[in-house]
Amino acid sequence: GDVLVASSIGSTETDEIVELTGASGVAELLESAGLRVRIGTIVSAPAIVSGAPARAHAARAGALAVDMESLWCAPLARRHPFAVVRTVLDVPGRELRSFATPLAARKAFRSLVVASRALAHWTPEAVYEHPLEEVGEP
Repeated sequence: GDVLVASSIGSTETDEIVELTGASGVAELLESAGLRVRIGTIVSAPAIVSGAPARAHAARAGALAVDMESLWCAPLARRHPFAVVRTVLDVPGRELRSFATPLAARKAFRSLVVASRALAHWTPEAVYEHPLEEVGEP
């Protein structure tokens, strides 16, 4: 049920790193809603990371957590305010497919609901610095 806010996004496949500004502001907003928040690198993988060797590889890539989406959404950060907020479901030592997953999913869902309500009030400063623009064909 812990909430993670990405300060950067990496990859298990490459050395690519995308820095995300504003992570501390997002974390403060979520903490003010009563959530336990950690800030760090979220690493994206093309498949579910399971097993000690795969998790160790992700940790060497700097992962606070691993997901399958964030890096591929990162190009949005070049044109729009962008943040990555994740809730924790599985942790090292407890695989996704375990008897503990239903309880963990319930906790993660509750945190996600609180986070989404708090983020509804998020107004990134970048909106004022870089108004959204229509993106046309190159």
